[in-house]
Amino acid sequence: MQSVQQKHIVSVLGQTPPLIGSGVEKTVPYMISDEFAFKAKEAGKIESIDLKNKVAIIKYNSGKQDLIDLDYVETNNSNGGFYVSQKFELLYKVGEKFPKGAVLAKNPNFFMGDGKTNDITYCLGRTTKVAIASGDFTLEDSSIITEGVSEGMATKVTMRKTKVLDKNATVSYIVKEGQEIKTGDSLLVFENAFNDDSMNDILGKIGDEFAENIAELSKNKLKSKYTGKVVKINIYYTDELSEYSESLQKVIKSYINERKSRKNIMEKIKGKGFDSLNSPIIEKQTENKIKGEDVDGVMFEFFIEYYDELGIGDKIIYGTALKTIVSKVIEKGEEPYSEFRPEEPVEAVLSPLSINSRMTLDVFIDGYVSKGLIELKRQIKEML
Repeated sequence: MQSVQQKHIVSVLGQTPPLIGSGVEKTVPYMISDEFAFKAKEAGKIESIDLKNKVAIIKYNSGKQDLIDLDYVETNNSNGGFYVSQKFELLYKVGEKFPKGAVLAKNPNFFMGDGKTNDITYCLGRTTKVAIASGDFTLEDSSIITEGVSEGMATKVTMRKTKVLDKNATVSYIVKEGQEIKTGDSLLVFENAFNDDSMNDILGKIGDEFAENIAELSKNKLKSKYTGKVVKINIYYTDELSEYSESLQKVIKSYINERKSRKNIMEKIKGKGFDSLNSPIIEKQTENKIKGEDVDGVMFEFFIEYYDELGIGDKIIYGTALKTIVSKVIEKGEEPYSEFRPEEPVEAVLSPLSINSRMTLDVFIDGYVSKGLIELKRQIKEML
C-alpha cells in the first residue's frame, strides 16, 4: 500500500534522511529512470557545462558522448491537477571523472547526498516529534501541526496557464522565463484583430481624440493567479510565420532563436528525433489539436512555480500508509510540549484512532526506534 501511495506524494523543501530504512531508499535512485536521477552508462568524465543552453555534456572512456538536461522539465501530476518541476543538480564538475553507474545529477527535492560515496538517498519528508493523543482537534482522520512543520514541509507547486490567439492578434507584452511575478500581474498583453470591416469603420469614426483610450481598452491581459516565478514558456504555432501579425512574428522568432542552439546541441549529441521531455519545440505544428486544445494560430503556455506551505485541509502521511488531514496549525510560541524535554516542542499531534482504522501498527515500532536513536545520540554528545 505504501508504494502505491507514492504517486500522490510531493517533495518538501525541508526534507531529512530517514532514521530507519529497509535499504530501498538507497536503491531507488538506481532503479528509476534517468528522469529524476541521471546515472552514468559507462566510466568517463564531465566534458563541459553550457549554462546558457542549460546542458552538461559527458564523455565516456569509450569515446561516446551523453547529455544531461539542466533545464526545468514540467511533469504532470495527474492525481493532483498540478505539475512537478524537475530540475537537476549536477554533482560533478568539469573534468571530474566518474565510475560506471555513478549518479551524476539528481533532483534535490527528492534525493539527498553528494553521489561520490554512493550516499544518494530517497528523502521525501522530515523527522518530526509527534504525540499520539485524542481530542476535539483529532476528529476522525485529522491531526494538528505547528508552524514549524508547516514551513518545513512546504513545497513548490507548478501550475499551467495557456492562451490561444488568432494569427492576426497583436502582442504588446509577454513575461520572461525566470521572472518573479505577483498575483494579478500580466503574463501576456494582447489585442484581438477585428476582421469585420463595419466594426473597423465604426471605430475609425469615433475620433482621434479617443484613439489612445480605445487602444488601451481593447487590450486584453492574461493575468497570473499565483505569486511565484515563471519557470518555463512554450509557444506553439500552426501556420507559416509570414502569415502572422508583425508583433507575433517578432515574439515567435525571438522564441525560436533563443532555443535553436540548445536544440542543435541536443540533436548533435543524441541525434534527431530523440526522446526527451524537454527538447525545445520550435517547428511549425502540423496538427491543430495541441495538448487537448484547438489551436488555429498560436498557443502560449506558461508554467508558474509558487511556494506552498502545509496548511489546513492538506493531507499528510506519518511515515507509513497512515494518512490524516491537517485540522489546525499551531502558532509559534503556543506549541505543546512533554514533561520529558519540555524545552523541545511537540510538532504534531496524531489520534490513536487513526492508527487503528488505518491498521498501521508499524508506526509504533518506527516511532519507538527513532526516539531511541535520537536520545542515544543526545546522551553520547552529553558524555563527550
